[in-house]
Amino acid sequence: MSKSLLYLIKLSVIPIIALIAGKLIGVFLAGQFLGVSVVWSFSSPASFLTPSVPGADAVNVTTFANLFMYGCLAVGMSIILIQSSFFHDSHIDVNAVSKLANYNLVHLIKSSYQLYHWGFIWTVYLLLGNIVILIDAVTAKTDYWVLIVTGIFSFCSIMILVKDVYNEIDTAKKMSISKI
Repeated sequence: MSKSLLYLIKLSVIPIIALIAGKLIGVFLAGQFLGVSVVWSFSSPASFLTPSVPGADAVNVTTFANLFMYGCLAVGMSIILIQSSFFHDSHIDVNAVSKLANYNLVHLIKSSYQLYHWGFIWTVYLLLGNIVILIDAVTAKTDYWVLIVTGIFSFCSIMILVKDVYNEIDTAKKMSISKI
């Protein structure tokens, strides 16, 4: 296997935990906050992933759980977008590097290799989160506004990341022209 593929697999651990654990914790928290009886079955590992919720409260619990799950994914993607916008080694300001060095935070600066691999993985899991929400919306388990809000966030996040890639390409072009 190539080095990049192994690196992508390694990077997938945190987003998959955010996706699955976010949904399960969201169901648990929805039960707590909404006062709904959520029954967990521990007979097998697969049954743990499908808690029972009263039919009248299923839409509210699923909507809350989807928002919590997507929130976990959105936090991860937001961290990547902040790093790519402000802590990207190819276009970080010298003054910012100096300030980070004063506080011993130079490790926050990331290379294109790291940022774009992380960005790709988080984008894939954002889209998987949207697919989960789409399936829940189509089967009337969640409200459609959740799908719209998460879809808009995903689209904007992807566009910000693509803009950073174009900025990186422009920076590389300028550097190659100045060397000639």
